[in-house]
Amino acid sequence: MGQAPRPRFDHCAEFISSHHGNLIIYGGRNDDLFEISGRTSLGDIFVLNLNFMVWCNVKIITGKSLERFDFISFQHGKIRLEHELIS
Repeated sequence: MGQAPRPRFDHCAEFISSHHGNLIIYGGRNDDLFEISGRTSLGDIFVLNLNFMVWCNVKIITGKSLERFDFISFQHGKIRLEHELIS
């Protein structure tokens, strides 16, 4: 159920067990997008609720999520840190 994210690679995938078992997908690349939009990097955020296997596309209300790929992220306590490797 829900709209699944488009195919991608070099994205971030984080399992958040403290939030009822969610998988968060952020950014990545899809080279097929270049023909459609002139860009290949993605800045969308999707959450898969693993209890119900339902996807949710997260909408950013203030600001804009940055398009990025080939980066790392990690969790520390309640803070999520990201480090961009490629602009």
